[in-house]
Amino acid sequence: MGGTNSLDVARLTGSRSPKTAVVILSMYGDETYVIEALRSGAKGYVLKTSPMDELVFAIREVVRGHRYLGSSLSEKALDFYSRKAKTTSPGDLTTRERELLQLTAQGYTAKKVAELWGISPRTVESTGPA
Repeated sequence: MGGTNSLDVARLTGSRSPKTAVVILSMYGDETYVIEALRSGAKGYVLKTSPMDELVFAIREVVRGHRYLGSSLSEKALDFYSRKAKTTSPGDLTTRERELLQLTAQGYTAKKVAELWGISPRTVESTGPA
């Protein structure tokens, strides 16, 4: 990208055109890079190893105003919750975190959970792992 990386593009796009949503297609699947991309303003993040239909789905979700995290990355988030549930006592997870874990395991999206709980999808997303 001519010396500019996707994080810079996401930041620049957000400052120059706040209504433009960015989906990052990256070879980096490590947690720190994904988190930094989301902090930089990306609304979606898909790995280059993902099937093309997942990228198309991510773009459609972001155009609809939702956020999207690639399926393999979502699996990592579920693994995080599963490990946390196994290594902590029930009192260590809040009631909302336990509910979110259950709903996520059942395949609910942040949008669907938000509709159930009567809150915004962003609030639901902030309930998850950092």
